[in-house]
Amino acid sequence: MALTYTAIGCGDSSDEKDKLSDKVWRVEVVEAEFPLKQRLGDNVGLKIKVRNVGDDTIPELAITVDSFDYRSTEEGLADPARPIWVVNRPPPGSESSDVNTYRLGPLKPGKTFEAVWRLSAVRAGTHTVKYKVAGDFQGKGKTLLADGSAPEGAFVVTITTVPKPVGP
Repeated sequence: MALTYTAIGCGDSSDEKDKLSDKVWRVEVVEAEFPLKQRLGDNVGLKIKVRNVGDDTIPELAITVDSFDYRSTEEGLADPARPIWVVNRPPPGSESSDVNTYRLGPLKPGKTFEAVWRLSAVRAGTHTVKYKVAGDFQGKGKTLLADGSAPEGAFVVTITTVPKPVGP
């Protein structure tokens, strides 16, 4: 008795991926907002607005946000990742297999996408949140601002343990 195996691939063909490797998408980060002073338990919004200023549709706008968590050095932890912010609600439809990268879909020329994360601060201290915009989820092409620099940024945020005032 002989067994036959058939390999079934998924995703784009290598020809399509090769075409993306030379591609350059031009974007503008129209707005990037995140409260720089927060309190534990605050429900805040991180907003990043991106416009496609190029001539071609961006196939898969993606934003990577680093630093919603930190790496604990405590021994014996199954997962050393510990939250600084809990993601209550990511941008709609942005789920991906990568914990820090959010897939936002295609973006036509001249169009703008507003990505908003709803977060709760759970660790006091001063923390830096970094973000980077990409034109395709697999990072094969380049995504640049008009000046040729990378579409990325950072927020230095202080989370305090001082409670929010109560009353009028």
